[in-house]
Amino acid sequence: MIDISERNVVNSNVFVREPVDKEVNSILSSKSNKIILSGELGSGRSIVLQSLENRGLGDKTQTIRISPDSVGSSRKLSDDILDHRTELIFTRNLMFYVQRYYHVLFEKYLRPELDSINGELHLYDEYMNKSLFDFDNSLELKNKRKTKDLSSSVLAKIRDILELEKLNLAIDNFDSISNSSEYLQRVYSRYFDLFDKIILVSKDPNLDKERLTKEGYDIRTLNYGMDKDILGEIIKRRIEFHNHSCANQYDVDFCTQPMFIEGLAERTPSISRSINVITEIEKLRKWYRDSNVSSERIYEEATTEEEKNFQDLKKIMSPRKFYI
Repeated sequence: MIDISERNVVNSNVFVREPVDKEVNSILSSKSNKIILSGELGSGRSIVLQSLENRGLGDKTQTIRISPDSVGSSRKLSDDILDHRTELIFTRNLMFYVQRYYHVLFEKYLRPELDSINGELHLYDEYMNKSLFDFDNSLELKNKRKTKDLSSSVLAKIRDILELEKLNLAIDNFDSISNSSEYLQRVYSRYFDLFDKIILVSKDPNLDKERLTKEGYDIRTLNYGMDKDILGEIIKRRIEFHNHSCANQYDVDFCTQPMFIEGLAERTPSISRSINVITEIEKLRKWYRDSNVSSERIYEEATTEEEKNFQDLKKIMSPRKFYI
């Protein structure tokens, strides 16, 4: 089935708004200023973050959603180099938010800062390229930035030009940063006190919920994909979107029959995995088109194939660990 990014999902007819709005309202009303969204792979955490960002646009309380990239190197980098690069990338991501949603204000107030940061990142890239051949360690990166050197003043400016009362930070894939680097997670945690509320997506299957709860975190496990009515509507809309966009048509009535939807809702809270099963079901429907094969057999074969594919995927995924 055709893929859709979370940003496109929440701005399209595919989006089933009610369960996500419920999660967003609950997050915004939480008494904790540190929230972790956990759950199965594909359970809708990124959709919730994107909805959080969309909800605040034009309001006095806004949420900046970022997805930190890796450090871009397999080499062991010193802490001060990591601090420098993270400060530049993080500050640039903050400005990208304003550029994306408030372009006129960005050009008026923040364009020079972004150009300056891009210049510093260019120098960083040049340093990294030259250091590959720096066998005697004689190269030095000058004017290294420390955490909050730039970001604190840029954030103050963003609060001012957008006339904000509260500004939240949502970090997708937080413990996937550079293969779950403990140091980088701690670098990002230094920015937390610049915001009114922090929302983190964790993919750590062994999250120490008891410890984190004692430390003030509000931990939420997304499972609205186990509601058969919600799941059925999500799958129906995704199929309709696919059929509208592609020549390879799905049979909506066959793929959304109650036996399939109820079985998937009981099987996993992962919406993406349920959609993958539907993809397998459609393949088998076409394969067995001229055969007298039951829906039960098709469902069993589809779930078996999806489970095999999922286990293969897990083998190549980097381990996730929440260190903070």
